[in-house]
Amino acid sequence: MEATSLVSYQPGEAGGEVLGVVVGVVSGVVGVVAVVAVVAVVAVVGVVGVVVVGVVVVVVGVVVVVVVVVVVVVGAYVG
Repeated sequence: MEATSLVSYQPGEAGGEVLGVVVGVVSGVVGVVAVVAVVAVVAVVGVVGVVVVGVVVVVVGVVVVVVVVVVVVVGAYVG
């Protein structure tokens, strides 16, 4: 009985871990892209561009956090 419940629980757990890894990779890529964008804008536009990109990076960061929270909640619910 216990073995059956463990087996039925594992797919949800694995799915949650895969989602977590995907979210982590996406977050890392977004972070790298943001840094590259900031450097490029500093080189091309200057201080005004840095402020604009800073705001964009903050907004993207908030969106990423919201997505991570949603994925964790959904993963916990599904699992």
